[in-house]
Amino acid sequence: MTHQSTPALALLVRMGEGTPPPPATMMSTKWFAECTKQHGLSLLYTSPLAAFESQNGLRMTGYIPDLDTNTWQPSTLHPIKAIYNRCPTSLAPKKLKELQSIARQHQLPFGNTLEVRTLAQDKWRTQQLLEGADIQMPKTSNKWKDWRGLLSETGAFFLKPQDGAFGEGIYKIESIDTHYILRRPPAAPVKMEAQALETWLEAQAAQHPIILQTSVPSPFHDMQGLSIRALTQQTPSGSWSHAPPVARVSKDDPIANVARGANAIPLEDLLQERWGVHTSRQLIATIQAQNERICEAMLKTLTSPRYGLIELGLDYVLDEHKRLWLIEVNGFPQGRLIQLAKTHPDRFATHCQQLHHQPLSSLLACAL
Repeated sequence: MTHQSTPALALLVRMGEGTPPPPATMMSTKWFAECTKQHGLSLLYTSPLAAFESQNGLRMTGYIPDLDTNTWQPSTLHPIKAIYNRCPTSLAPKKLKELQSIARQHQLPFGNTLEVRTLAQDKWRTQQLLEGADIQMPKTSNKWKDWRGLLSETGAFFLKPQDGAFGEGIYKIESIDTHYILRRPPAAPVKMEAQALETWLEAQAAQHPIILQTSVPSPFHDMQGLSIRALTQQTPSGSWSHAPPVARVSKDDPIANVARGANAIPLEDLLQERWGVHTSRQLIATIQAQNERICEAMLKTLTSPRYGLIELGLDYVLDEHKRLWLIEVNGFPQGRLIQLAKTHPDRFATHCQQLHHQPLSSLLACAL
């Protein structure tokens, strides 16, 4: 590796073992690199473990995607202009906190701070915060003994890890006659008596902090699972921009998550087909307005600068009365728009490209 003098935007990721695919074949990498090039900078893929502070600022070691040769170029001690965090919070949180401190000392914008990511990851904390901001959310408890009361609301609830992601560790519990059904497809449903369910819930809570969230039944009978991912990002002016919302649908799995096999389709198309153009536009406008309220409510709790919260992915469900319920906040959003960019390139490729450019441009506007 050789010393580099061209400033870079550091993209923090989990640096895996082995050789990654050629950068030009990776849609996200291509769009990130295009954006930094437009700003006269390099794009450095790196991790919190590869940071070095000097008198002249922050330098980091990692790999630069070279789109011309379609190769990854190793780079060492690269000067950093801004940092965009896409790294899991579980990876070296102490090092990440140290890196944020260094960035603050040298006045380097840091998007997606550990504070933001930790708040978003804690489902119980965000539930309490946003209920206080008058955001409609399903009734939720962090006490497993409240299960009977939650079942009395709609006849079903979801058990979720308090800090889970990607649909992992989620179960749906339903009350049917005098029995209870535990569902987590593709496994077969498990029928339980009340005492067995209590024992199981207590065991789950003993292993890991959990929340119980009342189920909002899907408004469409041919979909067991329906959830909406709506990505909102901060612009260089400090306002908010919105990605086209994505509906995640499953005929058989009540846990509608793309990581679990749900299909990603344009929410606009689904709503227009089922409820008409007017209702579709109304609901999407409501989502966008509520996303902005949620972002501003979360910003009020943060000590980091405004650009620390550069983006959020908000998950909603709909009920049969066409009401929106927020079920989750994601500080590590994928937006799922990239699936639509592949299946509907004429409609969504440009949107998806803009979503990759936006957080980088917003951070660099603060740095340049």
